[in-house]
Amino acid sequence: MVNLRRKVLYITLFSLLSLATYSQSAGIPLPPQFESVSINPSTGQVTVQWKLSPSKNVKGYIIFENLEVGNYSIDTVFDPTATSFSFSYTKVLGQAVRFVLATLDSAGNRSLRTDPAHRTIYTSMKYDSCHAQISVSWTKYQGWGSNLSGYRLVQDQNGTPVNIATGLSANDSTYLVTNVSGGPNYCYYVVAERNDGVVVTSNMSCHQTFPDGLPAYISANQAVFISNSQVELQFTLDPGAPSKAYQLATSDSKDGTFAAIKQYKNLQGNQLITIDTLKSLSPKYYRLEALNSCGIGVKASNEATAMVPISSLGTNEISLVWNAYQNWPQGIQEYVIYRSIGSDGFQLLQTQSGTKTDYNDNISSLIGQQLSGNICYYVEAVSNLSSNNNTYRSRSATICVDITANVFIPDAFTPNGDGKNDDFKPSFAFLPHAYKIMIFNRSGFNVFESSDPMKGWDGKISNGEKATEGVYVYFITFTSGAGKTVEKKGNFSLIYP
Repeated sequence: MVNLRRKVLYITLFSLLSLATYSQSAGIPLPPQFESVSINPSTGQVTVQWKLSPSKNVKGYIIFENLEVGNYSIDTVFDPTATSFSFSYTKVLGQAVRFVLATLDSAGNRSLRTDPAHRTIYTSMKYDSCHAQISVSWTKYQGWGSNLSGYRLVQDQNGTPVNIATGLSANDSTYLVTNVSGGPNYCYYVVAERNDGVVVTSNMSCHQTFPDGLPAYISANQAVFISNSQVELQFTLDPGAPSKAYQLATSDSKDGTFAAIKQYKNLQGNQLITIDTLKSLSPKYYRLEALNSCGIGVKASNEATAMVPISSLGTNEISLVWNAYQNWPQGIQEYVIYRSIGSDGFQLLQTQSGTKTDYNDNISSLIGQQLSGNICYYVEAVSNLSSNNNTYRSRSATICVDITANVFIPDAFTPNGDGKNDDFKPSFAFLPHAYKIMIFNRSGFNVFESSDPMKGWDGKISNGEKATEGVYVYFITFTSGAGKTVEKKGNFSLIYP
């Protein structure tokens, strides 16, 4: 196998040397080395570049279009030192075109044509007005072989080139441009890059997009929980927009995918107030989308946030945390926390920075009170002053905490009169309603019962004697402040140290 490869290599080298020798002896010059062919995107002119032929007595170079059935002579450059030539060739504005070169000597002899041929990049585009996107396609550059490193896509913005896609591979030939506005004239061209940094460009392809009549603006003002199952949303509209069709879309996360839940066919005026009914209580994010003529949402407002607090009950405090209000254009000014206790109305509890989304409520001053109902909270997000001199307030869902159900029951007590742990009783953060405790020994004899949550068992039975040391059983029932019946049962130990 190795000998065969060597033979093929020797034959190839011999053939090339023979061709060069024959060409020179026969008076046929050697061709130049074809470097690149590029199109000026602005003018459409073609520029061909090459390296000089090593032959003597070169008079110039001939440029051909390489056709399937032969070669068509385009022009001759009568300058033996020239390495590039620019010319107009309108065919490259409608398709990819292959070019080859040849050397012309002073005796009128022509060299063989360059191999391989170099083919221009032809760029075209398709505009999808329904989805507000443009698909840009191009033919792959030919002539560099494996030295072609890749492409980049350039958008011409009023004569200023802007790269909108870089690092495209040598195998790429399409790119999808999204969020295209209706009305402007969009122009694109492609740049091919060689491994050593040499670049060529394609023709420029342009398309005038259609005015879509979409609103100049849509603003989500606020999201207000009017109950824990309904959110009222308020949007400001552009009343002068020809299109009056919108859809309400929602997502379960601030970075998630939005899905349409309602459509509005002919909105009039400059405001929309609508209500969304929730299937479950959890954070939601809303936006209003303007529909194009195909019924597709292509322009969206900022998001409005349905805030849902979460609570946790500690020994002397209730901790709140909520999802931050998102994307007010004017920014958020502050959060205001409101609290109600039992049947009392909500009162302002705390105002804090718009960057802080948690709060700890110290409830130690309420401990020991016999409260009716829960302690409940809601949070208001307050915006900065908007461009139309309005301040918006978005109210969260209401979260309630049944604090009277929080009870600690010891597993042992020592009634020895030392003032420490001398009686057995549950400890409540807040006094319950309809309280009753019963304590039994292991034989099932009732040794103590009470309806006073402040009274505990001192370890004595009905005749005033000390109960026997050991394990006892308790049954406790009470009604929480929220009206919930709570039952507790278990074992504890009576110990005489």
